[in-house]
Amino acid sequence: MRRVYSVVLSLVCLTALCNVWLYTRVAPTQLARQNNEGGPLGLLPPPPKGAVQPRKTKDIEYKDYLSVCTVFKNEGAYMEEWIRFHIVVGVTRFYLYDDASTDDSRAVLRPFVQSGLVRVHNVQDVHVRDDKEYRMAQTGSFKHCLREYSTETQWMMFIDVDEFLFPSGGGSLPAVLALYEDHPGLVVRGLVFGSTRHVTRPSGLVIENYLLRAEARHPTFAEKEDDVLFQVKSIVNPRLAMPCQGQSHYFCYVSGEAVNERFEIHNTTTKGKAYIDAIRYNHYKAKSYSDYLAKKDKGVVQGKHTGKFLKAGNQWVSLDINDVYDDLIWQHYGEVLRDSFPSAPSPSIIPDASTSSTRVRMWPSKPATIVVLGMHHSATSVHGRS
Repeated sequence: MRRVYSVVLSLVCLTALCNVWLYTRVAPTQLARQNNEGGPLGLLPPPPKGAVQPRKTKDIEYKDYLSVCTVFKNEGAYMEEWIRFHIVVGVTRFYLYDDASTDDSRAVLRPFVQSGLVRVHNVQDVHVRDDKEYRMAQTGSFKHCLREYSTETQWMMFIDVDEFLFPSGGGSLPAVLALYEDHPGLVVRGLVFGSTRHVTRPSGLVIENYLLRAEARHPTFAEKEDDVLFQVKSIVNPRLAMPCQGQSHYFCYVSGEAVNERFEIHNTTTKGKAYIDAIRYNHYKAKSYSDYLAKKDKGVVQGKHTGKFLKAGNQWVSLDINDVYDDLIWQHYGEVLRDSFPSAPSPSIIPDASTSSTRVRMWPSKPATIVVLGMHHSATSVHGRS
């Protein structure tokens, strides 16, 4: 009988201890979560039910908070603007992989390399093209970058030199990325800009010359991987990410899943949705018609793979869509970027949203939708035309 009483007494004591622990440890945590239901900094909604849960990591101070990794080939004409723009939005290091450029790219990069801001590798030095694992110059270079520099930066961004990534509301990228530090990656959606009816390369900056783009018809990433109008890029925790086989837009993770700006899971399996309310990138894939022809001639950075972009004779027609007037990036960063150059680039004439350039007669004039600080207007109504 004594033995029964002892067991019962032990169970009662254990239950009491458990109640004390729950009251002192779990309850305050639940209250803290309830107090944060308004979402981070009031900028974004709280994570929805079913969203990937935050993963706490130990605070470590890295050399850089945000760096960029990319592969380039013959981008000398646009490299300086691209670097200076991303410095303006908060990037402090660039890891660049040169895929046998034959233009003046290295000369353009020299002062940035000497300052320590940029590190350049030759693609041919970091992997063998015929190796099955590194058969593509881009993914092979990304693997090298993650392996060599993962301990130097908090976030690593993987974009191309024709892509300009920025917060939709202006300001710096680190301020936005701070909201996602508990996740291994952030997927960002891009918007594809057309030629803005330039036949030849205009003087001035890319972000002021190309202001017409395709419509963002829906937020869902296209099912077809080669649909150039609906693509995403990734910003990752380099200690948890690795390139997925044959994929440069998404990454695989050793822990957790990437999310979109609304904290919804977004990966190669789920695809998910990608929005542009908090963060986006402008993809200047076509630029002028002469730039398009030069891009076809130089090839791509995928080893022997030429890609549909180069093979399709009518690709220009599908790329050169100028339906929406969108100068959001210029409003946020135009003057600051121009002032960052030692000698300001030659100004160019920003085309009217509702008409085609008088210098161009190849494409018909078409009224465009105007996007101003995230608001959409009809160009015809703004200009008082019917």
